[in-house]
Amino acid sequence: MDILTIQPLTAFLKELKMKNILDERKLKIVLNKSVKIRGIKDATIIGGMAFYNDPAMSFMTELFDRDRIKYVSIPFEEETYIRYLEGIIECEISIKGYSKMFVQTLKELGNMVYPIVTTAPRNNRNYQPPSAQTNGGGNFSSNMNQTLNRMKNY
Repeated sequence: MDILTIQPLTAFLKELKMKNILDERKLKIVLNKSVKIRGIKDATIIGGMAFYNDPAMSFMTELFDRDRIKYVSIPFEEETYIRYLEGIIECEISIKGYSKMFVQTLKELGNMVYPIVTTAPRNNRNYQPPSAQTNGGGNFSSNMNQTLNRMKNY
């Protein structure tokens, strides 16, 4: 997200709220490429997203509880970005070479979006999620399969 896009984002959320389809429990925030700025913390940015201000600044609408919203902050690291761009250019997807802090943040993001459920649904206790090997006949390259297996084992 670009910090300059907060106003269109809050306008979109306001429209969802007006239509009574905004479910605050399903909202999650990803602060991508965050950098430390003196006096600006994650809570400040989230607070800016929690309210819609109309362009004339004549009214304000609370969109969500800024203190209870789930969020993850992915730090901007130049070496991580360089590694990512190299992987895109070389068509090589791998988590190898990223900092431990970055990989840990990705795990946190994954757990936030797709939490691990310890109990199977009552109606289907034998549920097996689709995997790269069984879904589509394993049409991935061996390098991609190795990366997926490493990610699965984290």
